[in-house]
Amino acid sequence: MRRKRKDTLLSGKNLMAGFIVSIMVLSVLGFMWGREADTQGSLTYDGIVFDRVQEGWQTEVGGSSHLFQYFPGEVDAIDFSSADAVMVRDARMMVFLFDPDDPDLVTLDTLRLDLSDAFATGFDSYLSSATTAASDLYALPVLGCANASQYIPFIYFTRGNETGIAPSAESPYCLVLSGSSGMHYVQLKDRLLYGMLGVIG
Repeated sequence: MRRKRKDTLLSGKNLMAGFIVSIMVLSVLGFMWGREADTQGSLTYDGIVFDRVQEGWQTEVGGSSHLFQYFPGEVDAIDFSSADAVMVRDARMMVFLFDPDDPDLVTLDTLRLDLSDAFATGFDSYLSSATTAASDLYALPVLGCANASQYIPFIYFTRGNETGIAPSAESPYCLVLSGSSGMHYVQLKDRLLYGMLGVIG
């Protein structure tokens, strides 16, 4: 007659189950700790403290809180003259100009909203929008850099091989922000705001 084997606490089955449970618990703890580490800490750029948050970098300048995707040191190599920064900073109204056939329209629409909020809260200015061509997607006026003026400067996001911010050949009051991808558009948006706020000179 065969004798029944008693399961003990240290049996192979129990050890294996305990091992699997401990790996799962440690994985969850590791994920939570890693996520917390990503959203903590701060860095200083030119005396200004930037806090790392889940959405990017947050700082306070001139009594207003500002959120950026990129730290200033990641975009300060993008040329943007201080004279052009002052021109758009002092404007009470600006136009966000873009091509309605741009492949990164979702990014551009997000940037329009972000800049509209940033201009209203940080600079007390209004941002309107226009497209460079007629579109079924947007019920916006069709304008070009030639329509920009000293009182209503334009910021024109467009495709280009080099990432940069420079006045248009058509008008010194139309800043062309050119990049080859949606990621570059976000960098340009941050560089524009850093220049307007005086964070990057």
